[in-house]
Amino acid sequence: MAEHGVIYGLADPDTHEVRYVGQTKLPVEERLRQHIRAARCRTRDRYVYDWIRSLSAPPTIVILERDPPGGLNEAERAWIAYLRGMGCRLTNLTDGGEITCPRAVSDAWTDERRASRAAAMAALNRSRRGVSLTADHREKIGATQRGKPWSAGRRATYPKHSDAAKARISAGVRRAYTEGRITRTRPPVSDETKAKLRIALQRAYAEGRHSRVISAEHRAKISVTKLARRKEVV
Repeated sequence: MAEHGVIYGLADPDTHEVRYVGQTKLPVEERLRQHIRAARCRTRDRYVYDWIRSLSAPPTIVILERDPPGGLNEAERAWIAYLRGMGCRLTNLTDGGEITCPRAVSDAWTDERRASRAAAMAALNRSRRGVSLTADHREKIGATQRGKPWSAGRRATYPKHSDAAKARISAGVRRAYTEGRITRTRPPVSDETKAKLRIALQRAYAEGRHSRVISAEHRAKISVTKLARRKEVV
């Protein structure tokens, strides 16, 4: 009984050589778009996606057989064997006909699968370094993260600056102040904002969340900071 679907090939747009054979029950145009998206996002390290990324233009998709009578798996194996025998340099790493979707085999995430996924995401992040995000993209990221409580586990894994890093940051900020690239001039606070701050502070005092008592150690730190700032201004 014939199985509905097609056996397709991906061909080089310049040489028209078939370099990949696959099967699908989707429209071939949609299957081609899936291949291009997967190659573009770099989350998959299959040989066929490396080949697609190396092309000067998207590959062309050709239908090799429709509704094969022996089933899609058998027809895929036959076409791969035939084209290899004709000398086509196929990027298929197997003889075809197998189930390639991991979720169809098992939903369990093995250590090897996790490591492979982590390596792919790390490569994707490296490829995105230096890419500027649009204002709309930043706003969407902020909207998804805003208001999320930090769990104890997330706080524990949050990277902390070393003393050397803190020193470099402080030196960079002082240099920026000296060169006039940033100033300590703050924008004026509106009367409405002042009233809100006053009410919030009074509520904190009433609830015992804030104390007017400053320890001697705290006073000493404030004095040192003020003296350092005065020396910078001079």
